[in-house]
Amino acid sequence: MTETKVIACIASRMESTRLPEKVLADVNGKPMNEWLVNRLKTCKSIDEIIICTTDTEKNEALVQEAKKWNIKSFKGSENDVLKRFIDAGDQYNATHIIRVTGDNIFTDPEYLDQQIQEHIDSNAEYSRVNNLPLGFTGEVMNLEMAKNLHASLEDSEQTEYMVLYAYNPEKYNCLVLEAKPEHKRPYYAITIDTPTDLELVRNIFDDFKEEPTGPSIDQIINWLDEHQDKRIELSDDTPIRMPYGKMITYSEFMALMNKRADIARGKQSFKT
Repeated sequence: MTETKVIACIASRMESTRLPEKVLADVNGKPMNEWLVNRLKTCKSIDEIIICTTDTEKNEALVQEAKKWNIKSFKGSENDVLKRFIDAGDQYNATHIIRVTGDNIFTDPEYLDQQIQEHIDSNAEYSRVNNLPLGFTGEVMNLEMAKNLHASLEDSEQTEYMVLYAYNPEKYNCLVLEAKPEHKRPYYAITIDTPTDLELVRNIFDDFKEEPTGPSIDQIINWLDEHQDKRIELSDDTPIRMPYGKMITYSEFMALMNKRADIARGKQSFKT
């Protein structure tokens, strides 16, 4: 029997277009991705954390930072994100990979621990959490499922949108957890894509400077609730980019995710 090994793959690179080199932007005296790494280090169910970047000269800076943070790194395909994760999983002998994006400095370790444990206990192939604010979650995948998914894709360069391919309960055994009522804010956004997003995160940190791994999910959500003038909210008609340049509204995207959640939960209930 293969021993379970879970690695967190942080998708991170320096060439972001809307906010160049954001992953090393200063937040309360530390690079943005260092805060993310430190949060993931508190997860009890993660065996290794890997910075998954691309093989370009600019990203060598991330490799060097990973050494300072006492984690490992992997340099792989620039356009095929899923292949980068798969190759990192193979190199570090993983059975399960967690997709965490470098944009999501507030990825929550407690939800992630629950997600990993329930994923393993239920023999799921893909797992996610519904209805948390955008920027709190990661995705858990079996490495073998990720390989099968990759082999089935017609265009591997579309794997930036892998949630739309992996979160397919009609094809894969998908597990969906639901956000606790006090955390259910699916229209709040704290992922970092733009200078405005970065300013928001810095404002939040200004009120929680003493927290060693940054503010907790409760502190962040309470702060966002209280600062309506500063928080970023997605509207129903916010455009969401899909594969091949297609655009849909956020309400359409949420309807799609909720439909898939209903299918996944129905299959889980049938099994039990």
